[in-house]
Amino acid sequence: MMRRLMFAMAMLLVAIGCKKSKIDEVVEPKLIVDVQTIDLSYKAQGVEILYDSNLKVEVSSIFWVVVDSVEGGKIVLTVMENGTGALRSAKVVITAGELSHTVTINQQPKPDMMTLGLGHRSKYLDSPVWGGESLSGTIDWGDGTQEPYSEGISHEYADSEPRTARFEMLGAESFRIERVGDIESVELTL
Repeated sequence: MMRRLMFAMAMLLVAIGCKKSKIDEVVEPKLIVDVQTIDLSYKAQGVEILYDSNLKVEVSSIFWVVVDSVEGGKIVLTVMENGTGALRSAKVVITAGELSHTVTINQQPKPDMMTLGLGHRSKYLDSPVWGGESLSGTIDWGDGTQEPYSEGISHEYADSEPRTARFEMLGAESFRIERVGDIESVELTL
């Protein structure tokens, strides 16, 4: 009987010792984020940041960077359009317990855009002559045809119905309409 009692006490000590070692076992916190900086255009867009952590992850950011979700090793952000006219930066701070990692998001300013609408009834329309550096843009001729801007571009219509041709130009500083006679209205947005 004494042997059984001693065996039971020994087993109890082993069981308590095993449980104690699990309690004393410390998990080393881990937070791994591979990205430091993200450079974006001015447009609104989604961004994904991958991470690895053994702790709950929290994310803080500025108002124009919206945290959509944080789960499964992925942070999903929405970055709003930059209409400020200046480069802007935001710090996104990712924390897991006492660990933290900062990701810098740099967003380019929206380029200067000039939109010109020409109302007319002509069967043939020349693009205005544009002045400025690094000109680019799109033309909506008002009849369902759209195309990128190129110098000297013109368009022929199937009929002379009233319509408005729209020119959205980046880098434009000026324009000149060479054949004004066919133009009925001009709308300019800067």
